[in-house]
Amino acid sequence: MKIYTKTGDRMTTGLLDGTRVSKNDVRLHLLGNMDELNSYIGLVKSLTQDREQFEEFSQIQRNLMQIMSGVADSAEEPEDRLFAFPEEAVVRLEERIDRIEEAFARIKDFVLPGSTYYSAQIDVARTVARRCERWFTAVSETYPVDAVAARYLNRLSDYLYMTARYVDAKNKGMTLAQQMVKAVAGENAQDITAIDTAVVTKGDVPGGQGEAVSVTADCSGGGTAGQERSMSESESIPELSAEEGQKNLEALGKKFNTTYSTIYTFCLCDPEGERLATNSLASHSVAVHESMAAALDALKRAKRDGEAAATPEKSGAAIYKKGHLLGSLGVYGSNEKSNNEKIQAALDFFGEI
Repeated sequence: MKIYTKTGDRMTTGLLDGTRVSKNDVRLHLLGNMDELNSYIGLVKSLTQDREQFEEFSQIQRNLMQIMSGVADSAEEPEDRLFAFPEEAVVRLEERIDRIEEAFARIKDFVLPGSTYYSAQIDVARTVARRCERWFTAVSETYPVDAVAARYLNRLSDYLYMTARYVDAKNKGMTLAQQMVKAVAGENAQDITAIDTAVVTKGDVPGGQGEAVSVTADCSGGGTAGQERSMSESESIPELSAEEGQKNLEALGKKFNTTYSTIYTFCLCDPEGERLATNSLASHSVAVHESMAAALDALKRAKRDGEAAATPEKSGAAIYKKGHLLGSLGVYGSNEKSNNEKIQAALDFFGEI
């Protein structure tokens, strides 16, 4: 059967029972906006690194499709409708909102969207959800609607708002000085956010002379309060950058994905578990999530077993240099044995560049 049917050439479309209505029908406006919302939720879902959040967005998409089916049902009596929306879905969303509110101190002032790329995308989805709610109200003025579905759309915009604010709070940026303190003192720094000064010398910039970098921090387990630590450039802790990581993963993708019939997706994470890069062939969200899950599992092993975690296992491995944990690498594409072989080859590749 062809994708085009030509039945809409006269600017009409069919409802569930086959009734033809104008494409300017208020119900079609609602369905079009809900389709846009569903697609935008899909975009937001593809950006998350949290598996639970990924599944939550997937469930929201399924719920939206059920509401759309109900809107397209022209039956006038509720008992005749095929797609009654469940009250449990509203309760679940309210519980999720409550959990998020308990997780951080919510800002009560007006919020300017755009603090992070991810939260900005969620905020756009929120505005589309609000628009869907307005169109749902417009439909209700002429046609019977599902009152439970109306409540769900209302809660959905609240949920998206709170999720965006949580993302902002979780990813609140640190100054360069705070990042340096964290690099030196690790998670033992008593109050990283309170550190706001550091001395950055020529050794930190291209063409510098390698002079010492001095950072003052109040650390527990790493010296007395206010102790000054100095590191020469040769003693500095190595780290992976997102730019270099992306460049290397692109090279890996070309190396493996032109040699093997299987498409391999690589994910590079920093020591904190934040995703640094994924090769560009990784367009499938499941592949990205699986490769990242393998990388995060390798980080857990590194915290438990140290450098032994640099040996590929369960499709992932930790990356060490000069005894320091730089991050981890995960792969998705084949069986575990083959994936581990690709991880080892990738580690060798990283060591050559």
